[in-house]
Amino acid sequence: MSLYDMLPINDALNIVLRVVKPLTIERVATAEADGRVLAEEIRSPENVPPFRASTVDGFAVIASDHGTPRKVVDNITAGVADRPALQQGTAARIMTGAPLPDGVLG
Repeated sequence: MSLYDMLPINDALNIVLRVVKPLTIERVATAEADGRVLAEEIRSPENVPPFRASTVDGFAVIASDHGTPRKVVDNITAGVADRPALQQGTAARIMTGAPLPDGVLG
């Protein structure tokens, strides 16, 4: 086998399984969990945050507004309680985690 030959997947998997041992599962308090890896999936029973939020910094625009020039009328930051309304031809700078105004692309 030369340096450029591929190892069959089953052979590679067997090598890994011989060397790597699974971690034991421990239950610890959340405050003690820093640096640990989850042993199972955890899901929140409620939406967090409880509103549609921007996943990146950018601009919020009305989904049906196909005009190109838009006037930037607001800066929406994370932590604001209300969702400002946008009008046709307008946009708002929006930060990650900020609430999306109704009707905007998201």
